[in-house]
This record gives sequence, C-alpha cells and structure tokens, in this order.
Amino acid sequence: MGKVYSKIRRRELVSCSSNEIDDVSLSTSTRYFGDLKHKNKDGLGSISELDRVNLQHFLLKELNGFNFKSPVDLNNPQVSVLDVGCGAGTWILDLASENSANFYGIDILPLFPTEIKPSNVSFSIANLIDGLPFKDNSFDFVHMRFFVFCLSESDWEIAIQEIVRVCKPNGWIEIFEVDITFANALKDKTGLNNKAKEILSEKYNINLCPSPLIRSLLETNNSLNKIYFEPNKCKLGSWGGKLGKLSLENYKWGMKNFAMSLNYMGLTEQEFFQLVEEITQEIEETKGVYDESIVINVHCCLFLIGWSWK
Repeated sequence: MGKVYSKIRRRELVSCSSNEIDDVSLSTSTRYFGDLKHKNKDGLGSISELDRVNLQHFLLKELNGFNFKSPVDLNNPQVSVLDVGCGAGTWILDLASENSANFYGIDILPLFPTEIKPSNVSFSIANLIDGLPFKDNSFDFVHMRFFVFCLSESDWEIAIQEIVRVCKPNGWIEIFEVDITFANALKDKTGLNNKAKEILSEKYNINLCPSPLIRSLLETNNSLNKIYFEPNKCKLGSWGGKLGKLSLENYKWGMKNFAMSLNYMGLTEQEFFQLVEEITQEIEETKGVYDESIVINVHCCLFLIGWSWK
C-alpha cells in the first residue's frame, strides 16, 4: 500500500511500554489511520499515536483473552499465516516467538523489523487494494483488523476478494473490526463523533460501522463455506476497571491524533482538544460501551469478530 492517497486508508503499529499497562500484564501495540501518514511518508507522524496503536494490540488481547479465534494449529511448521496491514508486526511477533508456523506480514509502510526477527517471519511492503503479491491459495490463515478508517465501502469489496483469493481451500480468514458507535445513552453533546462520521462519510466514503457491509460481502462470497459472527462490547471508563480506563484513554488518544488528518474539523487545535476532553467526560459519566464484533467463516473472521472457512 505504498502510494499517496486522498483517502484515509491505513494505520501504523509500533511497540512501546507503559507502567500502567504492566499493572494488568499488558505490553502494548496498536495501529492507526490517517492520510497524514501518506502525505508525509518519510515521517512516522505522532509518536503518541504510534504508542496508542501499540497499546491497542495488547489491550485487546487482555480484554478478549486471545490473539485470534480461528481453529488453526500454529505449532505446525507447514502452516502459513498472512497478516494484512501488519504495521510494526506486533501481532505476528507476539505469535511467532511461541509457534512454528510461517508468518508473513504486509503493510503500506516499512515499520516492521527487517533484520532482528524470528526465522519464521517475513515482512514486505504491499497494498491490499492494489492486489496482494501472492498466488491464489497461498495461506492457511489470513488475518486482518482495524481497517475501519482505512477502506471506503468500495475498497472493502476489493479487500474481501483479495483475502479470500489467497486463502487455501479449508483455510481460515479472520477479520477483527470495530463499529465506531456507542451501545448506550451517549448523547454526544459536543457533536464531535457525529461530525467526524459526517466528514469521513462525505469526503472519503468511509463507513464507521462496517460490520454489516463486511458480513454481507462474506455471506455473498461463494468461495466461503461457513461464516461465524461474534458481536462483543467494550466498556469505556472507570466502570470497566483498569482495562476500561485504558480503553477510554485509547479512545481519547486516538481522537486527538485523528484530528490532524482532518485539520481539526475547522477548529483550532485547542478547541478540538477541549471537545475531546468533554466527550471523554460524557462517556465516563454515561458508562460508555463500544460495539465490537467478530466475523468468522470457516474461511473468514471479524471483530465484529468473524471467522470464515473456505
């Protein structure tokens, strides 16, 4: 994915550490979106955003209790795994150190390690929307997540076609995604969430609640045998304990860094950050809950979480 795009397409992932996270046995790993990165590919953008993306990997692992749900034997050295949009490779590195399967990661930017990495890991630069640089039926397990800010609705159709194409018969696809909506009585008094959704929809054709679209694309793909969907919810704020607090911090951190990609939505930086603080407080007071899902088809998985089987 190595071109300069007018759309917000991808996010990045970098390792970091945090004393707060150590308290709950989290390391940290996350990704991010934003054409800011594509307009200035030589710069890695906000360090705080890269740290946030890094946090997210281990936060979600702790919240959900798994790195993946598909029934794949990663201790089999004959198994090949592809992580689409691997960022700095945190998901792969977390698994490869303890398993003997062969792991491949692709991303638009070379944030992944090129020298110091396990012998069963390979990384390369590639663009999912331009077509994956692999032959048909190459992988036993294809994994992707957090493309909600990266793909337009038409891009999702291409993405699903590509990951299905490179997955072997009887292989699995897992898509882990988030619908950016709140499941409780959040009024969004600041209008911040609704304004961001409006800009992304009108300017970039990005749907912040992609799970129905992804599910439809999976269900209408004749190559897939079975699809499993597992909706879930994520508590935001102190009512969710330590992980709830970290999840709300992750949301606030992401909103602030996301603003750079949209030029602060016509506000000054100070005005925008003040609104972020206000909506964060509202989420805390109303006990915010994020909708999550997993989709799985004995050849595909999603957050929404979903697995699918080919």
